[in-house]
Amino acid sequence: MKKVFITSEIKTVHGGLTASLLNKARILSQEMNEEILILTFNFDANYPDVIENIRERYQLDNRVKIINMNQHYCRKLSNNHQVKRAIFDASALVNGRPSGKKLTYYENDKLRVKRSVIDNRVLQDEFFTDSKRLYEKWIYDTDGCIAMRSFYQEGSTKVHRQIIYRPDGKAIIERLFEKDKIQKLRLFQEDDNIRNFESIEAFKTAFILEEIVKTEPTIIVSETRSQDRLLLDMKQSYIKKSFL
Repeated sequence: MKKVFITSEIKTVHGGLTASLLNKARILSQEMNEEILILTFNFDANYPDVIENIRERYQLDNRVKIINMNQHYCRKLSNNHQVKRAIFDASALVNGRPSGKKLTYYENDKLRVKRSVIDNRVLQDEFFTDSKRLYEKWIYDTDGCIAMRSFYQEGSTKVHRQIIYRPDGKAIIERLFEKDKIQKLRLFQEDDNIRNFESIEAFKTAFILEEIVKTEPTIIVSETRSQDRLLLDMKQSYIKKSFL
């Protein structure tokens, strides 16, 4: 029987619940020889680096697999495709005075781009209108590829749309927001078909059932209360549920 833990996210800096989950996974794999899947649902452009750090800190062996929903679809649909580095070319703009880890770029004395940099690596670019309104943000992965673009509502600092990309520059997931919450999603498939989801919960459910469980007998453990409803709504007879 498959053993799956679901949690919202795993970050390098995390609290006691995440630590407890990772320690459980380590004990089950090393002392009981169990294969464990941990599923997460957040977006992080640097997720592979985060997970490598986590595996080392918690001494997780190969029987523990950590799979992020967004990374899964990007990897699944990116076989045999070339990496496309696409950091915004700001060479035509005037470089302003650096401020900490921020660089600013101007055109005709108007702010156009704010760039976040750490250890000489570009993390993200924020783009501004003539009136200094943030209208778009690009987030880059460790290879310098666009991992996500966020689009902001006019006259507001709220995101209304995001697109997640695979390393070759192809859009994979589109997320539409309302009142700061993801309301609808679209999955762009390899055959150019588009699959629509009416909620983030529907998208998570499809990911778990179609990509992970695949009708195999599975016990799914919910580690955070925010994921309980997702699990409760699964009525498949081959799924057993546990809430910790």
